[in-house]
Amino acid sequence: MNAITAQVSVYPLRQESLAPVISETLQVLRESALEVEPDTMSTLLVGDEITIFSALQQAFHHAAERGQVVMVVTSSNACPVPGKRDESFGKTSEQTKDTLITYEPATPAAWEGTDTRLLG
Repeated sequence: MNAITAQVSVYPLRQESLAPVISETLQVLRESALEVEPDTMSTLLVGDEITIFSALQQAFHHAAERGQVVMVVTSSNACPVPGKRDESFGKTSEQTKDTLITYEPATPAAWEGTDTRLLG
């Protein structure tokens, strides 16, 4: 099966504290056989289609057990997969066409002063 990417954000609603639900949901995703790259507003998942959608379902159910939640997902088989070969151009995805694509994971310093109600 071909690799796909998915960008996911989780928004807990009407909860006293949002960070625990987001952190627990991220942990569920990390326990899957996926590449998980959290950022400040969303998390990038890389893996095969079945594993990604199964992990998203588990993560949603886990978050929903804690209360009301919105999960926003964008999935693609057309976006470059970090470090994978792009067959249409014969280059790695970081070098495709005219655009240089970089992938930088969030560092703890990037979270300082961030309103956690917006984190996904």
